[in-house]
Amino acid sequence: MLKKINREKVYQYIYREKQTSKLQIVQDLQMGLSTVSQNLNAIWQDYLKHLAFAMRNLNMIIDSPIIISGYLAPYLVPEDLNMLLHLINENNPFTLTADQLLVGTHGQYTQAIGAALHYINRFVHEGTAL
Repeated sequence: MLKKINREKVYQYIYREKQTSKLQIVQDLQMGLSTVSQNLNAIWQDYLKHLAFAMRNLNMIIDSPIIISGYLAPYLVPEDLNMLLHLINENNPFTLTADQLLVGTHGQYTQAIGAALHYINRFVHEGTAL
């Protein structure tokens, strides 16, 4: 006989595990970052160079503003954005201006919100969801 699953307990368990995992990741990062602090700047600069390379390619294909989002977006400071802008525009015939380089404010959900805006707009103006 199959036992009925209590969804609420399952959700609570998943939430607890997710919170524990996040806390463990933060603790691991704090410990790890303190041991490799001399290399952090080089790692961050390398990350920014790779990000700028991808953004430059995106700018060549799609001429529109670029929104940076995700887990690391909140850690970008104005100096990082200036460096990104410099790296993107370096040897690029299609320059990107500072007002076209945006940082998302919704973290990891920016893409999902952006994808949903079309359907929300249609629902508001036409009354149909799909």
